[in-house]
Amino acid sequence: MNEKFFCALRSTCQSINARNFLNLLILPAMRRPILFGILFLLVFSVTALASPAGTYVGKWIGMNAEGDFKIALSQAEKGEWKAEVSFTYGDSDIKCKIVSVKVEDDKVELVYDFEIATLHARSTVTGDIKGNEMSGKYHTQGADGSDVDQGTWKVTKKIAEGAL
Repeated sequence: MNEKFFCALRSTCQSINARNFLNLLILPAMRRPILFGILFLLVFSVTALASPAGTYVGKWIGMNAEGDFKIALSQAEKGEWKAEVSFTYGDSDIKCKIVSVKVEDDKVELVYDFEIATLHARSTVTGDIKGNEMSGKYHTQGADGSDVDQGTWKVTKKIAEGAL
């Protein structure tokens, strides 16, 4: 008698598991919006986690010169973006003073001041963010508003050591 009881119990459990599985595959109309909502939130949260914050290194190419280019982006708790920018010009490493930072969707715009010898200038960098890369154009004006240089730039996000 015990064997019949356990066989009946096992068979009932198996039919319950099979029934539950079928219910998951064939969602009633009321459950579909809930499932799609959960899937949407999951995909949106994964996308939101792909923040452009980080340190990027690459190159800039101007009309008469080229060099290394470094951008470090960070975002404060309130959502305000901050940046640090430096580049090489010849053998010199030029540190820049940030004037403004805009990061919206897949676009970036940085405005910064710098000095090279007696030249006081302001560059505006605009570009696109694509995964771990950013690229675009820049335009530099002297303190008097005269055009100094323009060109392109491209940087790639550095992977933190020990992250692999």
